[in-house]
Amino acid sequence: MRRALVLGLVLVGFGAGAVGCNAALGVDDPVLVQTGPGGTGSGGQGGAGGQGGSGGSECTAVETACDGLDDDCNGTIDDLPLASCGEGVCRVTVEACVDGMPVPCVPGSPSQDELCDDDNDGIDDNCNGQVDEGCPCKIGETQACYTGSPDTRNIGACKDGSQTCIAENTWGPCEGDTLPSLETCNAVDDDCDNIVDDGFPEIVCGEGACQVTVSTCNPAGGDPPECTPKDPVEETCNGLDDDCNGIVDNGDPGGGGACMSGVPGQCATGTYHCDGGALNCIPDAKPTMETCNNADDDCDGTTDEDNPGGGIDCPTGQMGECAFGKTKCFVGSLICAAPPPVDEICDGKDNDCDGEIDTHGVDADKPCTTDMPGECSSGKTLCVAGELQCKPSKLPEMEYCDGKDNDCDGTTDEGNPNGGAACTLSFNKGVCAAGTETCVGGIVTCVQNVQPSAEVCDGLDNDCDGDVDESLACGACGSSTIASGSCASFAIPAQNPLTTNCEQVFPPASSIALSIAETAVKYYVNAAGGNDNNDGKSPAKAWATLCKAVAMAPAGSTILVAQGGYASTSVIVAKELTIKGGFSSSFANWNPDTYPTAFYGQLTLDHNKAVWGGFRMLASPTSSLTQHNLRAGTFVRNYVQTLFSGGATTSAALGATACPGSTSTLFGNDLYARSTTSTTHAAIQFGNQRGTTILDSNRVCVEGKSNGATTYAINGSGPNTASVASLIVRNNVLEAASNNAYLVNFLGSSGGVDFNLIFTNNTMFARTYGVWGAAASSGKMRWRLTNNILFSITGGSTAVNLGAGAGVSLDSAEGNLVFGFNNNLFSAPVPLASSGNDTTNTPTVTSVFINATGGDLRLKNGGQGDGTGKNVYNQATYGTVTTDIQQSARPQAGVWDRGAFMN
Repeated sequence: MRRALVLGLVLVGFGAGAVGCNAALGVDDPVLVQTGPGGTGSGGQGGAGGQGGSGGSECTAVETACDGLDDDCNGTIDDLPLASCGEGVCRVTVEACVDGMPVPCVPGSPSQDELCDDDNDGIDDNCNGQVDEGCPCKIGETQACYTGSPDTRNIGACKDGSQTCIAENTWGPCEGDTLPSLETCNAVDDDCDNIVDDGFPEIVCGEGACQVTVSTCNPAGGDPPECTPKDPVEETCNGLDDDCNGIVDNGDPGGGGACMSGVPGQCATGTYHCDGGALNCIPDAKPTMETCNNADDDCDGTTDEDNPGGGIDCPTGQMGECAFGKTKCFVGSLICAAPPPVDEICDGKDNDCDGEIDTHGVDADKPCTTDMPGECSSGKTLCVAGELQCKPSKLPEMEYCDGKDNDCDGTTDEGNPNGGAACTLSFNKGVCAAGTETCVGGIVTCVQNVQPSAEVCDGLDNDCDGDVDESLACGACGSSTIASGSCASFAIPAQNPLTTNCEQVFPPASSIALSIAETAVKYYVNAAGGNDNNDGKSPAKAWATLCKAVAMAPAGSTILVAQGGYASTSVIVAKELTIKGGFSSSFANWNPDTYPTAFYGQLTLDHNKAVWGGFRMLASPTSSLTQHNLRAGTFVRNYVQTLFSGGATTSAALGATACPGSTSTLFGNDLYARSTTSTTHAAIQFGNQRGTTILDSNRVCVEGKSNGATTYAINGSGPNTASVASLIVRNNVLEAASNNAYLVNFLGSSGGVDFNLIFTNNTMFARTYGVWGAAASSGKMRWRLTNNILFSITGGSTAVNLGAGAGVSLDSAEGNLVFGFNNNLFSAPVPLASSGNDTTNTPTVTSVFINATGGDLRLKNGGQGDGTGKNVYNQATYGTVTTDIQQSARPQAGVWDRGAFMN
């Protein structure tokens, strides 16, 4: 509580009015006391004015308002009664006025119900003005009670009252309890806050440590206690005013002694001074700007940092680029630091400071480019007058064939240098073989002199197809040894579903997608609706048989054959004709897989410009023969199925012996051959080869009787005359599916010349034998094996055995993958050139192929045939390989895959 007491006030008159009690108490609003002129009376309660005055204004009997004034002139400001509100435990007592402002009284919160337990006995818990109503009692029973806040119960002047049970379980009112009242100076705790005589003004006297505070309340009565200051003492460094002069720690008590400040540099030494109530070591010196003196001027712990005084140009006394430098602070002194010498460059300066300019390893003799063309464009640098010049390394000289501009005139290989001599193109034929050595692309190349022209009967091969004066490939000029179209028809035999042991699928689901070109003049054959009495010039006038069509169609025309069965005993094509099966019955669509055109007879293809394609050629011979003879021309996109039985011995599905000067091409065919006899047979048979045969992108499988009959996928012998002959086998899948079966078996002959056998990018697999041969007694069997995959599924005997002696040569074995045989090595004979072969026998069919035993012989991505071959793109030495078996183009640059399929 706030109280103010005014004691012993003497008011002096000042005319109209004088300052009253509040001024003496130090409050802002004075109480004015009226005086008479010249009077000196003091205004007491109801008192009259002093002598000659009009009398002072009366004080009220009690404090009238919370206004910061001592209205009742009792020396206490706003000594209003305490304000109380609420009942029982909710009762709150507050000072009604604090600092001239009313204080609101807010009751506390009641309990929900009156409590009757021992802890709350005699208390109004639910704040309804009744104590322990409803609590059990007996009539006449009494108990202590209290209607105020429990916090003030029996504290100070506050005392319990008493209540009596006036009826069964009914307590009467609480009477005689004493509640909190305004605190008075009486040595009693009137407001029951556990503090006696609190809230009265205090008197303060003395300065600093001498200061004393006493209360104005004197419970004994009379004047307030006297305030006597303490005695001063000597000042010490403690943050106090010990000598009571109003100044704390004056005179720097305890200071003056030398000390170390803990700050680096010139600030390290200091003197003790009293600062903030404690002795502290204050540095004697303050930080200053750093100078070059080997001292820590700025007191940061680092000496001469940031090169003070440095960076100013100065002479060094040295030579060249080292003659001038910059000042530098070094061990407390400024020196002139010269730039270091550097390697000499061509700039007209002494970079290495040795007194010489542009010498000793300047950027001379380094490669550079001149402004001259050709071989004179490259040069070496030369330093001249502080600038680099490019001096040519070569001077102009005579032009020669190397793809370079030797005479530095801006033109390469002009004037056909090193050329002009006659030459022969070994892979060209006829008049196209003659050439002239010509500088092409920096290489002296034999360039063909003339281009093919129409054949005339002059003893020359004018159209450069390998045939001289041909009307037939194998006949003399203007004559023929075989009559065209001489044949008869027979009944189409019944066909049973084919069951094979081949890993490849026969018949295939689809043929290899190859187109077959047609000439402008066309004739039509339709077994279902044609008639040999027609002229064959339109689908409506189609012939019925192939014999009629081949006999009647003129050379240079195309015969289109509709789907159906054709059973001509012998069809001989000995003139320039294209016979193309696989058409729909209306001839509007062509697809050999969708519109099967079946041929059941024997075919002889005997003209270099004859083409037979798009047929299913089905035969089941019971006598020894070669079912079809391909002596010249192109055999393309046919499915050949030959099943030998009965008396068929030493037989073959295809005879591919080319006659002298001719080329027989087997392209994109599927060939399956099987025999139920115990005698030798082959899928493709060669007699004494006389011309050139090309096997490209064919799928071949041969199998024989399980009791061990010898079978061959390819079998034959080399020439026995001086005829130039060769066999090129590329991009094929060759399979020998039974025991005692050979993939390839080629024998040398007597009387022949060198015979080239080129095998490139084939996939070949057998159960027993791989590629075999025998030496020739005259000439030489020359083998070249490149990028082939050769393997045995069942662990065959020997992969490669080409014979021995002077009559056989393995000219090269490059990039081949051989595995699965007991002997995988190239050793019979040893190859003259060998590189990139894998004969380690570590690969397997599962590590190389996607699914070999399921007929999928494509290379596995990242497998051991992927990207391991030799790039032979469009090189005649390797059989001019540019595509794979699926007719996808092989890359012209970079690595190649092995085998028939690209990855």
